[in-house]
Amino acid sequence: MGPRDNGFENSMPHLYILKSLRDNHLYVGTSTTIVEQRLKKHNDGKVKSTKYRRPLIIVYQEFFSTLSEARKKEWEQGATRRRVEAETDRTMAKMEEKEKAAEAERER
Repeated sequence: MGPRDNGFENSMPHLYILKSLRDNHLYVGTSTTIVEQRLKKHNDGKVKSTKYRRPLIIVYQEFFSTLSEARKKEWEQGATRRRVEAETDRTMAKMEEKEKAAEAERER
């Protein structure tokens, strides 16, 4: 039986990234709580920063030896997440522009 089988690894310090199925927002967090329990708290609306973005799914998780290592990676991932979101916003704006142009063309 490995660490994953007995639940031990899931209670190790870890970084997780959640994705909102409502608006595709990404949330980066760290915890020592079992991953599934932490996700449940998010989906039950008990975490202020994700309360209005439910439902959420785990899209990434990484385990660490210490919580400080996980938090360092969280900070790095947060910066990455902001870059990804900015690029996604630009892409969505371009898609909306193309859709409006196509709609205007159809109306002619």
